[in-house]
Amino acid sequence: MVTIKDVARDAGVSVGTVSNVLNGGRVSEARRKLVEASIEKLGYQVNTLAKGMRMQKTDYVVVILPNLINPYFALLLDALESELSAVGKQVLLCLSGDDAEREVAFMDMAKQNKVDGIIGVTYSKVEEERIENMAFVSIDRHYKSHIPCVAGDNWQGGWLAAENLHKRGATNLLCFMTMSSVDSEVRKRRVGFTEYCMEHDLSCNSVEMSEKQIVSVYESYGSRKLIHNMLRAYISPSMGEHSIDGIFTSSDHLATIVREELEEMGMFAAEYKQPVPRYARTIGVVTAPTGAAIRDIINVAKRRNPFVQILLYPALVQGDGAVSSIVKGIHMLEEKQVDVMIVGRGGGSIEDLWAFNEEIVARAIFECRTPVISAVGHETDFTLVDYVSDLRAPTPTAAAVAAVPSQKELLSHLENKIMQLSNVMRKTIYLEKQKLEKYTHSYVFTDPSRIFEIKFMKLDSVHLKLNNYKIRIKQKSHYEMHKKVIQLNTLIKQKQLIETKNISNKQELLKNCFENYLKNKKTSFSYCIEKLDLLSPLKTLQRGYIISKKNDSIIKSVKDLHTDDTITLVYADGEKEVIVK
Repeated sequence: MVTIKDVARDAGVSVGTVSNVLNGGRVSEARRKLVEASIEKLGYQVNTLAKGMRMQKTDYVVVILPNLINPYFALLLDALESELSAVGKQVLLCLSGDDAEREVAFMDMAKQNKVDGIIGVTYSKVEEERIENMAFVSIDRHYKSHIPCVAGDNWQGGWLAAENLHKRGATNLLCFMTMSSVDSEVRKRRVGFTEYCMEHDLSCNSVEMSEKQIVSVYESYGSRKLIHNMLRAYISPSMGEHSIDGIFTSSDHLATIVREELEEMGMFAAEYKQPVPRYARTIGVVTAPTGAAIRDIINVAKRRNPFVQILLYPALVQGDGAVSSIVKGIHMLEEKQVDVMIVGRGGGSIEDLWAFNEEIVARAIFECRTPVISAVGHETDFTLVDYVSDLRAPTPTAAAVAAVPSQKELLSHLENKIMQLSNVMRKTIYLEKQKLEKYTHSYVFTDPSRIFEIKFMKLDSVHLKLNNYKIRIKQKSHYEMHKKVIQLNTLIKQKQLIETKNISNKQELLKNCFENYLKNKKTSFSYCIEKLDLLSPLKTLQRGYIISKKNDSIIKSVKDLHTDDTITLVYADGEKEVIVK
């Protein structure tokens, strides 16, 4: 890191001269240029905090926040940084993690560095003495002394939340609250919420957790585990009429966790979503009869496919009675057995769209056997029914496009199928013609005599082999006989009578074997002749078939015959000429 001494050494001047240049002191123009050139060359950065400490003014403001996981704190930091920057102040961010020791350490650090002020969100027990004689502004926490505090009307916020749920028919409520060890403004939200429930005789179950738990919501234990167990305890079919029908959370972060847990419970699971039919004929719509939503849906439907039938249930989409009206419309259109259902309305404020954030409406859509398309507000609007529905459309117009099949697309699809079928048929006919052409030009049909030529050649080959075999047998037999004669001649004197008898027996046996062998070969030969005879065209003629010829050419088709043509009919026993009439 480049220091002021490095700059002085490079410029060839004293440290005091460099300090005068940096702080606007009196120094010659020549030396000022030398110092400025060295600063630029070395990239020296002025320590504004140390400079401010010397001048009793730093232009820094310390902002102490518990964390940045909570979206509220992130937005708060962004707003503070924007406003402070506009008046020439810079932000020093300190994240305490709801740790009292870290909060105290940050405050002591701010004192030592003489920052211009502190803005703190502190939920731990910090002694008021530590922040006396400091420019300190508290957010959402009232100290007992003169320290200024910026806070909203949290009691009224809790009261209005309970009132809103009550107007929409909720009577069994569940409240998730973040609590701290000090008396913060956040506590007043629960007070306002519970007081409204008590005044209007509403059932209210409260779950409290610390801010530190909220920081660690993605751990195995902590608030997420607690919320997980509570939701499954209170949202259950076994609870019957005692099942909760309204949920209040003290922060956006908690609301996000609750929504994620409801999603894990299967309320928004993709495997439960039904496919939107591609060729719907009847479309049910639950919306206001006079709103822009139904007009957009009808216009799109007429443009895309005028043959599609639209059944409208005129429902209230905001105000008292809207929730029950929407639920009734869903049930009625389901009984009508429409192909697909659109539930929604046109744009409006979050209060106008709140009927579609009710648990009873979401459950009705979730249990509906008919595919449901949600179309609530504009593209940027998201409600609970958007997560539960089978398909979320950004606008009612987009919902109509998704539900109504395009007539042009259907006709185009049909034309493509017809073209594909024609191509398949043409290809099949072409292949079959190729097969027919191949068989027509085969030598079996063009020249049947070639079949017999091949068979005769095989027969000659067999006959030749047979003759050769006979010769070899004879030669072998003569050799054996000669050998025996010699043997007999050498023993004739000793065993003449016996040998004579043996020779006679052997001659007889040899004769019989030879005859049997010849007999077998003759049988095989006769069998081959019979097979060849069966394949003979003459045999076919003997069975009553004829061969028709014209000009010595075989007639293959009726198309080859004309009136007064003379043709020759070949029979088994001769030929006969006839004239075609």
